[in-house]
Amino acid sequence: TDKEEYLPDSQDVYFWITTDGNLWDSGTNKVTNSTGHASDDFYATCSYDVMSQKWKVGTVNNNYYFDTNSTNYTLHIWSHFEPYILEPINVSVLRGSNLLIKTNMTDNCGGIDNPSSSTLAVERGGFTSYCTPIYGEGSGIYNCTWTTTGRSLRWWNITFSASKSHYVSNSTKLESAFFLATKPELDNPSVDPNVGGWGENFEFTIYLTDRDSSSDDQANISLWKRKWGESSWTLLASKQDYGVSVEVNFDETFACEDIKLSQYKFNVTDTCGTSDGCGYTNESIILNFTIEKDNVTVSKTFGDIVDVTRGNSQKFEVRVWDSDRGEYIGNGYNCSFWITEDGSLFTVLDNTTSNSQGYCAVFHTPDCNTGIGPQKWVGGVFDDMCYSAKNSTQADFDAYGSLAVTVLSPENATNVAKWQQVWFNSTVNDSLCGEFVNDGSVEWRNESNGLLASGYNTTWGVPVDYKTGATQIYAHATRQYYNPGTSDNVTLYVFGWSRIGEIYPINGSNYLAGTLIPVECYVRDADSNLTIEDYNVKFYKNGYYNFTDNTNGDGKATWAWNTNDELAGYYNISCNITNDTVKYYYVTSDMMNWTTIKIDRPLIITDIIRSETTIYRNDSYSPNESVISVKVDDAIVGPSENANVTFYNASGHLFDYCLTNSSGWCNGTYNPHDSISPDIYTIYINATKTGQDPSVTNSTQITVKGVLVINITSPDENSTYSKAQSIPLVLEVKDENNNQISATVNWYDQFNQKIAQGVSTNWLPTEAVPGYQNITSKATKTYYDDGNDVVWLTINSIADVYVYEPSQDDIFSYPDNVTIKCKVEDHYSYEGIENYAINLWYNRTTLDIYHIATINASSNGFVEYNWTPTDKGNTTFMCNISDDADKYYVAGQSSDAVMAWVKDSTPPWFKDSLIIPNQSIE
Repeated sequence: TDKEEYLPDSQDVYFWITTDGNLWDSGTNKVTNSTGHASDDFYATCSYDVMSQKWKVGTVNNNYYFDTNSTNYTLHIWSHFEPYILEPINVSVLRGSNLLIKTNMTDNCGGIDNPSSSTLAVERGGFTSYCTPIYGEGSGIYNCTWTTTGRSLRWWNITFSASKSHYVSNSTKLESAFFLATKPELDNPSVDPNVGGWGENFEFTIYLTDRDSSSDDQANISLWKRKWGESSWTLLASKQDYGVSVEVNFDETFACEDIKLSQYKFNVTDTCGTSDGCGYTNESIILNFTIEKDNVTVSKTFGDIVDVTRGNSQKFEVRVWDSDRGEYIGNGYNCSFWITEDGSLFTVLDNTTSNSQGYCAVFHTPDCNTGIGPQKWVGGVFDDMCYSAKNSTQADFDAYGSLAVTVLSPENATNVAKWQQVWFNSTVNDSLCGEFVNDGSVEWRNESNGLLASGYNTTWGVPVDYKTGATQIYAHATRQYYNPGTSDNVTLYVFGWSRIGEIYPINGSNYLAGTLIPVECYVRDADSNLTIEDYNVKFYKNGYYNFTDNTNGDGKATWAWNTNDELAGYYNISCNITNDTVKYYYVTSDMMNWTTIKIDRPLIITDIIRSETTIYRNDSYSPNESVISVKVDDAIVGPSENANVTFYNASGHLFDYCLTNSSGWCNGTYNPHDSISPDIYTIYINATKTGQDPSVTNSTQITVKGVLVINITSPDENSTYSKAQSIPLVLEVKDENNNQISATVNWYDQFNQKIAQGVSTNWLPTEAVPGYQNITSKATKTYYDDGNDVVWLTINSIADVYVYEPSQDDIFSYPDNVTIKCKVEDHYSYEGIENYAINLWYNRTTLDIYHIATINASSNGFVEYNWTPTDKGNTTFMCNISDDADKYYVAGQSSDAVMAWVKDSTPPWFKDSLIIPNQSIE
């Protein structure tokens, strides 16, 4: 202050701040800067109370200046506190009890006491209750007691709000802080029926009242049971439900071992979504009920209205239905059956047990004490600890005896003949009990069950159509309430008569030598005309024995006659039979039959093979001949050696012959003369040999061909034409012998597309692709090889250019771009020419022409360019092209132009306008 200037730099300065509004801290040392200023960045730690504080600055023990301090300044220290709800947190509370609510206020330095104000709001839905008074416990802990009497049930929220000087007011809300609950109630327990079979459905009912429950936190209701006199309970079932006076039902069935006077009760435990889960319980009163045996119904399932033979076991079966449980009884329950022997009194008792499907069955074997005829039985449950006694309705069965039959006549192995009368005699008795049965019926039958005669004592006449050989006969006895009886079989041997029947081949048949001829003879029964199997037959040729065969299942005997060595001529073939006692046949006078057969032996040509099917007439071409291989057989015996084979044409000219080898083969050669007309020619072939019949005439065909030779005389090789020119197409056609000849002539372009027809014609190539290319001609004629020739030439075309955009007199806004679009195309096909160079120009006067760009056309012949105008006015746009020898094009319409108007069509406007000065002036 003496010099009235700020301290120089690096002078010590101290800053002091009060910690409680009065007591100063120890100070913070700082130094001045070059302008004499000093500063302190103060950080309020927990050593400084949150309140209004004082601060000052000064010097201490400076060597050059007297100590001095500033005046006291005010400093406000603020803080943020966090309120917390400590209790309750997600717990349940029984309505009527007092609820302790505890909270906490704290900042980063610890608990905060003595707030200016604080509230505790207990909320549910739109209702709010305030808990008062709020007591401070110290260290920022506060508590309040809130009464729950008369309050709404279920979830409540708590909001804690507080304020204090130099603190920012704050609050906190705890959603679902506690669940206000009631203890669940159980009323009016009952069971229906109160007395019932163990398998019946017992419906246990209780009424639940749980006033704080919902579908999300239902109460758990459980049903318990114990037998009378027992101390421990058994859980039967449990389920969840909620609401007030809600009927809760349990459907229970029991087991046989549960039969007794019993007790039941209900227990309930509620739940909620709190951390402790509520868990408030209650229990009903204890009541009695009685479980007794189940009722049953019994149905007959097997053995009703059946026939039972004395001495045989018969199954009698019932099935027992547990009518209380609605299902069949299980395994091991007691069942009894009562059975009559005299048709009225149930004197026989059989005991058994049920199986797992509820069936009870016994096997009853009636003996000679059981009378023949109708009897009865009943069955059911009896003397069982689980089920009440019950029988089925009456079942009926017929008791049967069994008949035994003995044949007295005829004796076994008796020989009989057709037309003979045979005596049948028999006796009948009960096979088990032995008494004779003389009032039954007896039938005599054979092995095919055919009825021969009837009666205990009778006769049978053997029919003429009865089968020969062994036959089995038996006696069959029947009577009411007896099983039929059948005697042992008796064998009789029946004899018949045999004869020779048909013979094949039929008389007068004809065969080639070498044929294996099946000679067949049939043997038949003389009475029935049926064939006889396995009968011995002998075969003779011209009266001499050759072969023996037995007939097959069709009565046919066969001799395979090999005619390889037979000479041509007529042969007598016969067959003969004799008596055959093994088959119980005697032969009649028709013991033989015969037939006459003729054998032929000609030559036969079996194979004709051509080495070539098509040959050329001119020997300068190959193949020009065909080797014809022929095979000759001796009838059908095999190859014929040294047979003479001759080859003729259609006019009868012999052109070759040959002799067959040991395999029957030989070859002839056909080589037509050069001047023969091309065509298909038939070759005729015969075979002859001394001592044998000649072959029939055979034939084969060979195609004889010529060759067409053509020469193009116009256009000339390597000549040049325009698409606009008609090209003369001329050629001459000759055959391979240099003779002029007519033929069908077609002309083709380089893509093998037909362009013309005829020996002399013209082609206008407007559709041709420009370039160096070939033209091909082809001459065709039946039975001639095609003639072909080719010539190469150049075809040029004309290219035209047109402006497509802009159109004449179009108007464009300056300075927008103008699109210029041109096309180069073939003058004849109008198709675009790819990669053709197009020059783009513009001008505003006739003197000044400006080049824009040179662009190669796209695949469709177009070029396009966006041009930006540099001035306004009428502008002419032009495209032009020149000849392109590489593409074989000359320019036709080499240029095209249009005129457009480029004008300024946008009015002016102000941008970023500014008026200076913008204030009033005087």
